[in-house]
Order: sequence, then C-alpha cells, then structure tokens
Amino acid sequence: IDKQIGDALRKIITTLAVKNEEIQNFIYVLKQMLQNVEANSDRVQQDLEAEFQSLFTLLDELKDGMLMKIKQDRASRTYELQNQLAACTKALESSEELLETANQTLQGAENHDFNQVQRAARSTCLPGQWAQCPNRPALLWEFRWGVL
Repeated sequence: IDKQIGDALRKIITTLAVKNEEIQNFIYVLKQMLQNVEANSDRVQQDLEAEFQSLFTLLDELKDGMLMKIKQDRASRTYELQNQLAACTKALESSEELLETANQTLQGAENHDFNQVQRAARSTCLPGQWAQCPNRPALLWEFRWGVL
C-alpha cells in the first residue's frame, strides 16, 4: 500500500507541477496582455490628444478668420450706413431750406407781378407740353410746389 500511496502522491505532485507551470504561463500571458493593453491605450490616447490638438488649432484659426470677417463686415456696413445717414441728413437740411424758400415764394405769390407770370406760363404750356416748354425749370418748380 505504501508504494501505491507513494505512486499516487508522485502522480499528484507531477500533475500539480504541470498545472503550476500552466498557471505560471497563463499569468505570464496575462501580464504580457496587460502590458500590451496599457501600451496600446497610452499610444491611442496620445494619438487622440494629438488629433484633438490639431483640430483645436484648426478650429481656432477658423474662429479667428470668421471673427475677422465679421469685424470687417461690421466696419463696412457701419461706414456705408454712416455715409447714408450723412447724405440723408444733408438732403433733409436741403429740403428744409427748399421748403423755407418755397414758403417765402408762396408769400410773395400774392404779389401782382408773380400772378401775371403765372398766367403767362399757363397760357404758354399745357401740362402735356412740359418737355418743349422754354421756361420748363421755372414751371416745374411752380408745379411741384402746387403753384400752378
């Protein structure tokens, strides 16, 4: 019996030694896989960070370009609108002066000489003949302000 127990123990020891070696090999493979995963992860993370940094740089350049275009467009539109505002203000001033002159002319219309000129103009040109009328500028002035 002792021999059988000894043989059984040797068989168990051999099996345990083989299984131990298999476990050690498996542990080695797992450690290698872990190192590979960590190395690959680090590399992929660095690549991703580099890619995003490149994209951030590109987006920053695009943002700067768009901001510059917006500023230029704003300046251009502001300049144009200021010019239009100045022109309209000047036109309003001229119109006010013209209105004042027209009011003064209307007050002077009560003058007998002006009434005679007005009658002569009416008899000289009919409304359909404005283009051929020799005193057209004066008649247009009077027509616009409702004198005729």
